[in-house]
Amino acid sequence: MEWVEVRGETVAKAEELALDQLGVGRDDAEFEVVQSAESRWLGLKRVEARVRARVRPSAPPPKVERNRRGRGKGRDEVGGSGSGGGDSRQSKKQNNEGRQGARSKNQGRGGDSGGQRDQNSDRSRGGRQGGQQPTGGESSQSGRGERNSRPTKSDTNRSNKNSANKNRVNKEQAVNNDEREEVPVKEQQDVVTEFLSGIVSGFGLNATVLATMDEDTIVGSIAGAEVGLLIGPRAGTLKAVQELARTTVQRHADGRDTSRLVIDVAGYRERRKAALVGFTEEQSKRVLETGEPVALEPMDAPDRKSVHDAAAEIKGITSSSAGEDPKRHVVLSPS
Repeated sequence: MEWVEVRGETVAKAEELALDQLGVGRDDAEFEVVQSAESRWLGLKRVEARVRARVRPSAPPPKVERNRRGRGKGRDEVGGSGSGGGDSRQSKKQNNEGRQGARSKNQGRGGDSGGQRDQNSDRSRGGRQGGQQPTGGESSQSGRGERNSRPTKSDTNRSNKNSANKNRVNKEQAVNNDEREEVPVKEQQDVVTEFLSGIVSGFGLNATVLATMDEDTIVGSIAGAEVGLLIGPRAGTLKAVQELARTTVQRHADGRDTSRLVIDVAGYRERRKAALVGFTEEQSKRVLETGEPVALEPMDAPDRKSVHDAAAEIKGITSSSAGEDPKRHVVLSPS
């Protein structure tokens, strides 16, 4: 194992860092202190400790001496026979004769059992040669098959995920098939009024708040002096207030159906609608003259509805929406 050199504030800390790098315990490592920690220049400059360490090498296995020239002699010494090559062959012959004599005695004493063993060994060899496995192999193969047939963790997770997806689909189908409960309009109006009153109070404005129903749309209006602050440049503040009001109503509904909601400040929506009607008429004239479609600037849903309503009253013009929020816009085309 190669040496590693580590620095630390003290020798002990350097040794701990070296053990971390080597990944062994203190008993399995050996250290050499290269530099001890010192303070120089009146303690203003400190020298870190340096330690070299490595994994303690294990003792090599004992070497077995082999005499290639005297292989016969070595085997004879182990077996306890003579010292020469001839003696070794003689001892082998005597051993073989002794084994044959013992085998003949065993056959004489228990010929049936010996024959049975020979049959079993022949059957075992024949089974292995013919592709059949012995009983032990079959049991081990069966054990592996049982282990493989057990469901793994990934199979369990996949089954749980499929069950969750089925439950989610069933819930969605139940919601789509059954009509959801609708929040009463009066309850929605109260939520809108409370929210807008909090906005007016937070800005310190002197204004009145009212929530009315216009066909299928709830209109929350704020009227008063100096309420233009709630409109903002390009009606950015008004759009933000409307989104917050819609989120508040939906949270209160807790999954129930709600009505369409529009927030208006100081009659801005009506003025904006009248301006959009005039703008749509001008752009429609351009479409009829050139015969080419015209894409208008991005608008929110209420403004797009005003344009669609105005285009529906103009002969020879059709309107459609394109793009995705917040860049969704209206396209005027010749019919």
